[in-house]
Amino acid sequence: MKLTAGVRYCSAVKPEPAFKNFLRKGRMLAFVLSLLFKLSASSQTYLPLYTQTNSFEQYTSFISAMLGAKQAPVFIEEEIEQTNWVGGRVLAPGISCPGNQTQCLTIGTTYTNLGTGWDAIVTSDASCTDASPITSTYVATGATTSNGTSLNNVSFNVGLTTVQWTALDGCGATSTCSFTVTVYGVPASSLSAGVINGGTPIQACVGFAVSAALDIGSPAPSGGTPPYSYQWQLNGSNIVGATFSTYTPPAFTTPGNYDYTAVVTDACGRTATTPIKRFTIVADPSVSISGGGSVCLNGTSPIISAIVTDGTGTMQYQWQSGPSSAGPWTNIGTPTLSSTYSPATSPAGITTYYQVILLPNVASCNNATSNAISVTVNSLPSCTISGNNNVCPGSPNTYIGPIAAGLTYQWSVTGNGSISGSSTNSTVSVVAGTTCNSYSINLTVTDANTCTSSCSQTYSVTDNTPPTFTGSYTSVS
Repeated sequence: MKLTAGVRYCSAVKPEPAFKNFLRKGRMLAFVLSLLFKLSASSQTYLPLYTQTNSFEQYTSFISAMLGAKQAPVFIEEEIEQTNWVGGRVLAPGISCPGNQTQCLTIGTTYTNLGTGWDAIVTSDASCTDASPITSTYVATGATTSNGTSLNNVSFNVGLTTVQWTALDGCGATSTCSFTVTVYGVPASSLSAGVINGGTPIQACVGFAVSAALDIGSPAPSGGTPPYSYQWQLNGSNIVGATFSTYTPPAFTTPGNYDYTAVVTDACGRTATTPIKRFTIVADPSVSISGGGSVCLNGTSPIISAIVTDGTGTMQYQWQSGPSSAGPWTNIGTPTLSSTYSPATSPAGITTYYQVILLPNVASCNNATSNAISVTVNSLPSCTISGNNNVCPGSPNTYIGPIAAGLTYQWSVTGNGSISGSSTNSTVSVVAGTTCNSYSINLTVTDANTCTSSCSQTYSVTDNTPPTFTGSYTSVS
């Protein structure tokens, strides 16, 4: 503030009581006389004398500075009373607004507020001595424009309206507060939560991790009143912090069913829940094989079967063979969908080992290798028959089969002959028929490996004895 000689200045604010007492006791006159004595008519710039933060010490410092300066007489007097300034602070009435409001229409195009719940609550500053009643007024801007002293029975349009309340007390002090009113129109359609990643269930093995976040986008949420908020759930329970439109689950480390859903809430609090997105997690697969054993040369193949436990997806089988249970292993052809394998039954006297490698088509499932089993191809026993041929009618005849440890025998005869005695020994007795003809002897031998061989031999029944004549001869002419 610049003071100019010959100009009368008035305070703009009310000084503190201590300084007022100082002025009222006549001490001001002494200062003014001193100033007249000290100061010349030249102009000088000074700091403002009165501010709301000036203390008595600041005023006296100001006067002392003036005593050392050259200036025309300065007259200071109080002419303005500021009633909203008490004790070194500005008065302010109390004011409180309601929180932001949201209204959702079910019919019509406007919302009408009923009651005074949206009116500001105002109180006077305790330091204000003016008894005049405090007043409050509002101004609404945005989707709705209005003003007045109460929001009772005020209609709000669809959209965002800002309401500002102003309180005015008897001391002339004011305070403001504001809040918003958001009105949503009647939705065109009901809320639909959408579907998580198409909804297709997923089967995988432990350790599986999704390659992309779960997303409600096939289709996306629709209807209701946007914007939407989200809460993801696992097996019906909320997942803490999963409140976005996408969610990335952690890797699945334990077998079980994991059912993910998302609860979609629109701006009016309506909710809808997506269909379940199920993840079925199983242990990595294991495989074992059974079958094999001993087989006779060129006999029926002993089918080897694979049994799969756990895992998921389509399994392929890579069958392998080797000379021992430790390998080395050689692939038999290429991977196949068949869970069985029929080993070869030749050549004889060979033992071959087999195993299978399981190849799931699900990336999260590991391959598995089975146990090893063996297949031994056994030789067939020798089958021979020896004995008399061209036997006489009615004669007994002995025939001999092969002699070897562990063999069993089964004899049979067809034609002009029959077995006399046992048919299961290494030899057999056959009685020729009484007429000249032939018979066939059949033999099946079985060894200890249950391998069998059969052979057959045909023998003739012939009367080689010359005929004899008994009786008398007569002359034949």
